[in-house]
Amino acid sequence: MDYSNISMLGDDKVRYVLKKEGKNPLIVLGINPSTADDVRPDRTMTRVCGFADKMGFDGFVMLNVYPLRTPKIEELPGELNIDLHQNNLSHIVKEISKIENPTILVAHGNSISKKKYLRLCLKDILKELTQFKGAKFIQLGDLTNEGNPRHPLMSRADIEIKEYKSKKI
Repeated sequence: MDYSNISMLGDDKVRYVLKKEGKNPLIVLGINPSTADDVRPDRTMTRVCGFADKMGFDGFVMLNVYPLRTPKIEELPGELNIDLHQNNLSHIVKEISKIENPTILVAHGNSISKKKYLRLCLKDILKELTQFKGAKFIQLGDLTNEGNPRHPLMSRADIEIKEYKSKKI
């Protein structure tokens, strides 16, 4: 899938949504946005496009557990910004509600353990997303040894796609 006709909701500090419109887009739930924008992909978005294409999707909607942009998760603040989290939740629900029977790739990886509040954010997001009728949750291969779904950068291109089964949140 080529990286063209991309739209972004956010700026250089916060990114809520990055998407390529399609009739059948893959929804991806990552950990936090890095450097990808509506012009240039980062390594994660290059992999997301590859997985979406391989699975037969014609677009993507990239969402994240937390919307602050940084390539290093350690640089996220120590405490949750509840307003940022609520705005993120609102944008996620709005985007998913536009898609009939969405397929959601849960792909936050082990970095979710680096900030305590990230699991709380994930729990809130999954609670909202499971209310969408027809939503299908998938993951890349098996869960990691830590019990998390694999991040796209930590997955082979030919990895098996499986139903998402969280061990812990």
